[in-house]
Amino acid sequence: MRRILKAVTAVVCSAMLLGSCSSDGGQRSDQALFSYFVPEQIATSNSASYLGFLTDSSLISPRLYPGVFVHGPAGQMIPNRDVATAQLLPGAKRQVVYTIADNATFSDGAPLTCTDFTLAVQAGKFPEVFNSHVPLVQQIEEVKCNPGAKEFTVVFHEGQGYRWRHLFRSGTVMPAHVVASKLGITEQDLFGRIQSGDVEQMRQIGETWSEAFRLDRFDPAAQVSFGPYKVERITEGGGLVLVANELYNGDAPAISPLVIRPQSSTAGSFHEDGGAVGIADVPAVSDAAWTEKKSTYRVETTSGKLVDELILQKSGQLAAPEDRQALAACIDQAQVAQESATVSGVTVSPLGTRLSPADTPTAIATQDIGAAHLGVDIPAAERLRGKTIRVAYVGPNPRFAAMIQAMQKSCEPAGITIEDVSADFDPATATIEPPIIGDASAAFPENAGLVAPDSQPQPQATTYAASNYATASASVVPPQADALLIAVEPGFEYGNVAASTEEQEELRHAEEMLWQEVPTIPLASQPRVFIIDNAVENVAIGTTRSGIGWNMDRWSKGAK
Repeated sequence: MRRILKAVTAVVCSAMLLGSCSSDGGQRSDQALFSYFVPEQIATSNSASYLGFLTDSSLISPRLYPGVFVHGPAGQMIPNRDVATAQLLPGAKRQVVYTIADNATFSDGAPLTCTDFTLAVQAGKFPEVFNSHVPLVQQIEEVKCNPGAKEFTVVFHEGQGYRWRHLFRSGTVMPAHVVASKLGITEQDLFGRIQSGDVEQMRQIGETWSEAFRLDRFDPAAQVSFGPYKVERITEGGGLVLVANELYNGDAPAISPLVIRPQSSTAGSFHEDGGAVGIADVPAVSDAAWTEKKSTYRVETTSGKLVDELILQKSGQLAAPEDRQALAACIDQAQVAQESATVSGVTVSPLGTRLSPADTPTAIATQDIGAAHLGVDIPAAERLRGKTIRVAYVGPNPRFAAMIQAMQKSCEPAGITIEDVSADFDPATATIEPPIIGDASAAFPENAGLVAPDSQPQPQATTYAASNYATASASVVPPQADALLIAVEPGFEYGNVAASTEEQEELRHAEEMLWQEVPTIPLASQPRVFIIDNAVENVAIGTTRSGIGWNMDRWSKGAK
């Protein structure tokens, strides 16, 4: 992450986007702007890209590229009619008709159309071409769209699409006209290429879609939005200056301009230097120590909606489900959660299930399944004796490092070495690896609430079709590692799970089958710590991928 921060700073100065690169005048004026601090550097505004997934770009996207449904603070999906309306049609195959708001436009005046949504779906369906991570779109059979139209229909594979409200979440519908312009082609031509499903026709589109919205290569013409905010520029320290989008089809934001700043652990020193800290999402309670003698701030802590988990390779020494089960058997989730709590200062829950956040009704309904997989079973782990399991994550991250140390201690008696390889993992250069179509079908009997590999069309020579998350998830683990440690949002992951998150029996079947396949190992809920200026009104704590900024356009500054 330090490499990304340096790159962002360098590109800003070299492009002379700010006068503050040559003097501190601009920097000082920027310090006076309302600041929202996020834990790490935001590397891209494209949350659907692999880089966006790895670096939490969802924290800035909610009010730049709003979803068709807004993910609220309690995890509820709130219809966002400023963008589009959605109507579910009855039938054996779920179909959802989307009607885009007539006045929904990008900040450069281009209309928001079904071409943009079709690009979002195809980007998710071809992760190794677009370097993307949008698992749920694997449930989509087709998108019926006339290029440039304001209405389109999504058709799901039979028995799938229960989580249709989670599609087109914030930060995943990017401007197709920007991608087409950068390639020197028309939107009609772009549409034809992505609909072809031909990898060679899509390759340049995929590269542009993945790279055009990176902030270390900041291009103002590419950073167009259809939300209440748009990105105006980047500050010298890598902060994003957001201003009101005059063309937004909704109410104007109450605070403009607003700066989203990286490295929230530095918020205290920024404040001491005269900076205006409005909100800070910090990694640990210790990062909020500077507020102890300041009555103008409060600190809120909570166990969040995201789940810290290990996403496992489906190749190499973890190719067989039995090998992944053996690794899970040596991990003590309770001790991992304790280490996470010690570093963050926030009590979190150990987890043995994947499809529900902690302490939700569905999590409670599957608690017995999770409990059977908590704790350590050394005899079951013996299968991996003598093996070294390499774990990557985006660092530096003291909390993740401590969690890996807990895994090292619990796996050592089984002769399994857990190695922290985060120093060798650079998200700025990471790419999706082609997935291996493998052995998941044996783990998915009928009526288990999961999609077996033979239930979807097989890929052609020039196309890719991932049939389930267990195989496709291998692609998000970097090649130098056997596992990726990351916080995920259950509702948006596991594209192979066709079970409704509201049907407890279906969820129970799905959880049981996932423990047979073990594409991931759930560890604990994610701790969250927020510093809030008491003068800021309309703040609603959110712990989803959108974070506390899910409604930042409604924040307002009142009297202290």
